[in-house]
Parts: sequence; structure tokens; C-alpha cells
Amino acid sequence: MRPRISVVSAFMAVLLVAGIVAAAPASALTKETFIIPLDSVITFQAGDVCSFPVVYEQGPGLVKVQDFFDANGNIVEEIVTNYGGAFRATVSANGITLTTVQTFSDMFTVNPDGSFQIADSGINFVFTVPGEGAVFLTVGRIVLDSNLDPVFLAGPGFRTDADFAALCAALSG
Repeated sequence: MRPRISVVSAFMAVLLVAGIVAAAPASALTKETFIIPLDSVITFQAGDVCSFPVVYEQGPGLVKVQDFFDANGNIVEEIVTNYGGAFRATVSANGITLTTVQTFSDMFTVNPDGSFQIADSGINFVFTVPGEGAVFLTVGRIVLDSNLDPVFLAGPGFRTDADFAALCAALSG
């Protein structure tokens, strides 16, 4: 079984860790907001996703990051959303490109004991093939604990395993 964490959630987890490390002392319940450009390309080697290489592209787009700090300057929550409109993401292989629109809201909550929880809501992926419909989707809400294990799942794309076989078949040419 493949991990249920999305590429967006993985990116957001990196932002959370960076925010925890960079947190400076602040007054009670302060908030910092910043906008980050996101435009990435990941090439998955043959065997990682399909039996052939697959290129995943996300963006260009912007993400809005809002960090909330307690009175001691510790980050207690981070909310990450796409900003200025939906993202586009594509997967490509064998001369075939499938496109999706992404809208998301990710919330990272840091507990007093240092553990955290990640909640990912929205449309991460809905790759469709004309005449066939969705061949791969990750839509809904997932909440992960500090071990990245799901503790809550809702929506058609998180309650069931992603259909990588259908995605690979659509990209096989």
C-alpha cells in the first residue's frame, strides 16, 4: 500500500518543521502570515509509481502560510492554503498528460507535549480521462497524527487506497 500523505501535505510538513525551528519569542497569541511561490517538478523513477517514469508538476501558484504563536513564541498552529486561485497539477508519461485543479487547506496543530496533528482538506487530485472519468482522486479530509497515521478519513479519495493501477493504465499510452 502506498502512503496516504499527499505531495502537498509533505510540503506543508516541511513548512511546519521550518516554522517550529524558526519560531522567535513573541507576545501572546501572535500571528505571522507570508506567501510562498510553489512551482515544483518531481520525476518518479520506473517502479516508484508505475512501471515507467512519471513526471509530477505542481504550480505555478502561491500558498498562504499563517503561523500562530503562544506567549512564549512557540508555534501552536499553522494554516496553509492555496492563495490567489486554484493550482494546476499534472502527471505525465509516455506522451500523455493528465491535469487536475488543486484547492486545499492544511492545518498543523502542535500540542503542548510536542506532538502534532495534520489535517488536509480539499481537492488534492482528481485526474480524469475523457470518456472514462476519474482515474485517480484524493478528495476530502484526512487527519494524521504525529506518526503520519490517519485518525480521521472522509471523502472518496481518502477512505480508499488510491488507484495507482488506473492512473498507470491511463498514462501507459
